[in-house]
Amino acid sequence: MGYRNCGVVPNNALNYRSLHSLDSQKLRFWLLVSLIVRPHMQTPRMIQGATALLAEFGGEWPNFHDAEVLRFAVERAADVDVGEVVVSLAVHLRRFEARGVCTVNYHLALVKSVVVDFRFTGVEDLSALDFNHQNVLEEIAFSEIDGGAPVLVEVTGIYGFEGRWRCRTVEVAGVSRGLNEV
Repeated sequence: MGYRNCGVVPNNALNYRSLHSLDSQKLRFWLLVSLIVRPHMQTPRMIQGATALLAEFGGEWPNFHDAEVLRFAVERAADVDVGEVVVSLAVHLRRFEARGVCTVNYHLALVKSVVVDFRFTGVEDLSALDFNHQNVLEEIAFSEIDGGAPVLVEVTGIYGFEGRWRCRTVEVAGVSRGLNEV
């Protein structure tokens, strides 16, 4: 049984017509689900080593919603003349699947748990806030920009850490099994 059998479009595009056509029971159920199920993003082309992360998630680039930042580190080059700043970011990323959709047995099941290590070089205009014991993310967005460092990284937080910086390169430095192995 899938989304189509429940009268909801797969991409969560709820509008007045689709809301009006749902009875109140389905509306309460699907508003909850629409907050959890999010469309996947296209792979940002400026990320080196992205294939390791794509392989873990069936060729789809994750949006990092509800991922948790485990580590955030800033380093400078040992040689002061180089002037290179490097940021490391480790993110615990989980994928859940809906089970028992449109039934009373509906639940989310953990199907993938990985830790993604990002490395950003040539960092400029760094701003970071509120690192705490959980650091739940809304998303990590990568944008190409003109002038200076060509990539803008925006880490939007739900609870805890968030940050923004420009950098010359972005690399997926590693992907390993997560804390809650599946």
